[in-house]
Amino acid sequence: MKQYLAHSAKDTYPAQPYEIHIRHVLKKVEESLGELAPFLSENQQNMLGTETRLAAIYHDLGKLEPENQACLSGVKPAARLPLHHMDAGCAFLLPQDSFAGITVYSHHVGLPNFSDEFLKDEKAFRDQELYNRTNRDLPDLLSIQRLLLGTELEQISSAAGDFAGNIQVFLRLLLSIQASADFTDAAETYGNSQLTAIPRLRADERLKALDAYVQGLGKGAADTRNQLRLQFYREMQKKTMQAPYSFCDAPVGSGKTTAVMAHLLRQARDTGARRIFVILPFTNIINQSVEVYRKALTLPGENPREVVAAVHSKVDFEQEEYRQLSSSWRAPVIVTTAVAFFETLASNRPSVLQRLQQLPGSVFFLDEAHAQLPLSLIPLALKWITCLSQEYSCYWVFASGSLVQYWKIKEMLPKSMMSMKVPALVQENIRKKLAQYDTRRLSFRWRPEPVSKEELVQWVSSAPGPRLLIVNTVQTAAVLAKILEKQQGKEKVEHMSTALMPSHREKVLKVIQKRLADLKDRDWTLVATSCVEAGVDMSFCSGFRECASVVSLLQTAGRINRNGENQDAAVWTFLLRDDPMLTRNKSSQIAGSILQGYFERGKTISPELSTQSILDEIHQYDYVLKKAKKLLEEEESCSFADVCKGFKVIDEDTVPVIVDTDLLEKIQNKTATWNDVQMGSVSIRRSCLEKWKVQAIDPGKELYRWTLGYDMFIGYMKGVLEMVKQ
Repeated sequence: MKQYLAHSAKDTYPAQPYEIHIRHVLKKVEESLGELAPFLSENQQNMLGTETRLAAIYHDLGKLEPENQACLSGVKPAARLPLHHMDAGCAFLLPQDSFAGITVYSHHVGLPNFSDEFLKDEKAFRDQELYNRTNRDLPDLLSIQRLLLGTELEQISSAAGDFAGNIQVFLRLLLSIQASADFTDAAETYGNSQLTAIPRLRADERLKALDAYVQGLGKGAADTRNQLRLQFYREMQKKTMQAPYSFCDAPVGSGKTTAVMAHLLRQARDTGARRIFVILPFTNIINQSVEVYRKALTLPGENPREVVAAVHSKVDFEQEEYRQLSSSWRAPVIVTTAVAFFETLASNRPSVLQRLQQLPGSVFFLDEAHAQLPLSLIPLALKWITCLSQEYSCYWVFASGSLVQYWKIKEMLPKSMMSMKVPALVQENIRKKLAQYDTRRLSFRWRPEPVSKEELVQWVSSAPGPRLLIVNTVQTAAVLAKILEKQQGKEKVEHMSTALMPSHREKVLKVIQKRLADLKDRDWTLVATSCVEAGVDMSFCSGFRECASVVSLLQTAGRINRNGENQDAAVWTFLLRDDPMLTRNKSSQIAGSILQGYFERGKTISPELSTQSILDEIHQYDYVLKKAKKLLEEEESCSFADVCKGFKVIDEDTVPVIVDTDLLEKIQNKTATWNDVQMGSVSIRRSCLEKWKVQAIDPGKELYRWTLGYDMFIGYMKGVLEMVKQ
């Protein structure tokens, strides 16, 4: 019998027969369905099982076309198949099963805007140029498939009944299962798979390990605050919630990192959840949390990196040779960023969505929840959170010392969520006891006259040290750090921003923590961006914050006099004069004007002002609700491409740019992992690539290398400032 292929020979790897690929993909789909089954209703299991199996069987049917086989066999080699191979599966499936047909259509090109497809009438979700040819060839292609696979696979029929639930999340999940199975088998065919046996959550055992870790931290600490922290931890350790959500507004320094994790492990143990997600707003605070969790949760004989996976950024590549660089979200504990997490939920791309199937049956810790997303994205994110809770057995904790209770802002909620109730996780008496230390810890002060960069440096340097200076842009931070270095010497200044690649930020953070612990090393300043505002365990004597949002100021305050050891500590808010070397952050100007108004009217700055400031922003600037409404409408109409484009946690379109020269060699040798890429790269706005002479590693690839100056002090801004000064 003639051999038909699914993948051509490559390097030292032989071609893969068509029937082998289909059976492998179907087997991987069955494995995914087995993992998901405990967290789905019977109806969901039937629907999801039917659609994914049909998509697996027919997704590559078009590869059996003679021209495609000539390419795959090497008779007529080409960079890509001459005929789009998705169309045949669509032609067969769409008349009987639209869900499976749409999944086949999307498994390479991504989920489209349905409104665009419907304009094609009978050719919706079909290749318009191949439409007639595929319809003509379909009987022959099906005959070949039966010959190769037998007829037993044809016993799967379309799921009966109407779909009840969130169809948009369901379609993304379908594509996730199909894409993951397809991509994984292709990777294994060419020896690129890096998937290993992942440890199970074992929630009860890890909770006991966490208890022992926390008990070790408390030894010898008998002061009232440490006793309160331990009491807080014990309360969280015993707590199980019946509601699908809860919130934790314990103040700075309460020990939320371990206390909420104890609650999540208890919740996971009691509900049978399969993994825990910790979602953080900034990449730099991931390392600190990961270090704690790896020490506290790893059981004897386990690899800490396999137990707690750190995913710093959304590094995904459509190209087959770079797929192994993507994170799969398969570890029992995932610590990731809001960008990586929520833009996965919003995505229409199969290479991104392949990890979505890991979410059902999980518990989620939205730490520093106030800073996770821009306001305009909150309503759609809440809709996804609600769907995952109600339909896929998920549980969520919203936590922050300056928590914005979005569920109480009716303007932010879709109509279907007006009754959303989120109970408190912390008992009121414990929360008040923890909060009492914040009331006398520091004061908020306002400097109404804008200052020049020179005046700012002089003013900051005159305050008691060590000092924290946070500004709104990476370039402004770099400029001020260089001024301080020139005037006072490198030993008097540290710098932290996303201009440094994560591996270097990790080293700088350790230096900062070491200097803060040295009671003789007081006369120095950390110049930083908002990346140090939240979740970083550090305490400075004096604080200075360029005017931004109320929540940003409250978070900055959490890094000042953290343990109440200094008298008369203060955090100052200021405005900068216009300067060609300093840049503005447009996204912070509106919230900054609201904070400025509070100071001018003499309002008391407190955590209770967090939610009010959001209400004021919404009422004064209706663009937030307009964009939110537009995104909700696009989601409702299944405009997947538009949602993917519009739901950007960071407004600027950024790409990963490799700084580490050793990493470039590893990528070329195909030995780099996704962790290597995220630790050895920086994110650069696409609009700056040409201006900053960023070069593509390969033409057409979404991976670049940095060619300008870079150092451990101000990162890639070294090269940028050199260009600006010319």
